[in-house]
Amino acid sequence: MTLSATRPVCTIGRSERCDLQVESNDVSRVHALIEYRNGYFVLVDLSANGTTVRPEGGEALLHREELRLDGPGIILISDAQPIEIRYVCRTAPAGKSPSASG
Repeated sequence: MTLSATRPVCTIGRSERCDLQVESNDVSRVHALIEYRNGYFVLVDLSANGTTVRPEGGEALLHREELRLDGPGIILISDAQPIEIRYVCRTAPAGKSPSASG
């Protein structure tokens, strides 16, 4: 999936309405979302259990918080059997919209 100014949001969760569906009892119906905002990408955790993000060279545990995404990394959803969502956020050349794919 590619995000940009024309498709600015990707929802992640158990609900059939989510863009990326994750079938696990410890995943919230709408667990998290990735948003394109003002030229950059943000992961927003909406869950009861939290989301782990492993950007290149680090790790962050989010619980109803936001984290700006840049470059490559992994989003881990679910504690019982972690599900990896790999992402790459690219900055576009001047005059073009950047994109993120997962």
